Amino acid sequence: MHKFSSWAAFEAEFISHFCPQSEQQTALQALSGKKWYQGKNLIDDYIDCFTELVEIAEADDHKLLVIHFREGLAPDPQNKVATLTGNSAPKFDDLDTWYTAARHVASVEDNNKIFEANNRASSCHQLIKPTVEFSKAFNSFCPIGIPSRPAFSGVNPPKPAFQGFCPQAAPFVPAASKEGPVSMDVDRTRGAPKVKTCHRCGSPDHFVAGCPCALDIRFMTLGEK
Repeated sequence: MHKFSSWAAFEAEFISHFCPQSEQQTALQALSGKKWYQGKNLIDDYIDCFTELVEIAEADDHKLLVIHFREGLAPDPQNKVATLTGNSAPKFDDLDTWYTAARHVASVEDNNKIFEANNRASSCHQLIKPTVEFSKAFNSFCPIGIPSRPAFSGVNPPKPAFQGFCPQAAPFVPAASKEGPVSMDVDRTRGAPKVKTCHRCGSPDHFVAGCPCALDIRFMTLGEK
């Protein structure tokens, strides 16, 4: 076991092994790195972090500090601050003017984002009213308007004429003679048996039980729908 001659010797040994380097040396090393760069942080947060490092490091070379501050700024605000002119332009050896200019650029960008957001929101709520020219063009294109759907009266609507695979038989109509019907023709017509047809589609080829239109909604009754 190692023995120390005094408490001061133990304290010095303990600090050298278990304690970090002095705050000033740590801050100077941090300024030479990139961990304190702005990145996606706000301008105010970046300035607070940089100011704290400068105070702990006790750095007083203002020209070098300005270079460090510009290196840590995000590219877009750095370019905007560096290209300011007139009274807003920061001085190359005055760190406080760079702080002020950076905050000014950030404030202008924030106000512009708020303005654009409000402008987009207001434009989305504007109603587009049809002009007179549009109404005339629409009426000329569709003079009768759009037909409205009739209200359901509770009675099955008439079945439409079939167009498709389901055969639709035409009713049998005997051809009339040019001279007009004679008595024998009339008697023969009256005595002819009635042709049985499908009650669903009217075809004489099948009955309603075997109708191929049973699944066609146009030939369904109200109860089947």
